[in-house]
Amino acid sequence: GFANPMLYLFEGRLAALHLGAGRNEEALRHVRRSIQAEPAIGLSARPIEPAALALLGRLDEARELVRALRAERPHWTLQFARVFLPPEAVDALAEGLRRAGWDPTDPDAASDG
Repeated sequence: GFANPMLYLFEGRLAALHLGAGRNEEALRHVRRSIQAEPAIGLSARPIEPAALALLGRLDEARELVRALRAERPHWTLQFARVFLPPEAVDALAEGLRRAGWDPTDPDAASDG
């Protein structure tokens, strides 16, 4: 399919709201649609994917995605998420990413954390 920035934003927002409400399966489904709609700019939504996986207990998958994301965006922190996402979504995102081995409040944290 072709890139659709509006779909990307809409699905990413839905993913964040689901994540914040503890609906991790739904968060995962919507964030994957968001990434599919606009893979090149899918930055703000992409950390939701490993976070949702980790919160679902799928830690191997989550850690693999975190490794790839960190290599690609070493300077990403939760400050970026706070601009776009409601506080409960940011909290869930932080918790999920921590479980996946990434503390995004500290950009220099070792990945084996």
